[in-house]
Amino acid sequence: MGHRYADRTSIQLTELKDEWFVGVKQGYGVRDMVDSVCQSVGFVPKYVYEGDEPARLTALVEAEIGLAFIPSTARNPHERIRYLQVEEHQLVREIALLSHKNRYISKAALEFRSVVMDYFNAMPRA
Repeated sequence: MGHRYADRTSIQLTELKDEWFVGVKQGYGVRDMVDSVCQSVGFVPKYVYEGDEPARLTALVEAEIGLAFIPSTARNPHERIRYLQVEEHQLVREIALLSHKNRYISKAALEFRSVVMDYFNAMPRA
């Protein structure tokens, strides 16, 4: 990890104004939120890569193509990249699991819901 931010645990959003980013295309909720919060502090992110596969972003960061905003739910401890907390700004999105209240829920669907709930309940809160 040779990036100048590699030894840090957090960063001010304004420090990123001159950086190059990799991200998903406009229209994805996360991208629109990131662009909006960056604009609120006075800069428009410069993207060197825009794609349709969010899972590819960490590989591009690891290859030192650019920086990325990665949701905490997508963190992988086996990757050789540093995750920094953005200071003074909460980049939060809501994830919902819905079912129709008047429809039968299969045993498999109930088990899936249980696995998803356990996964998110076990995540550390920021």
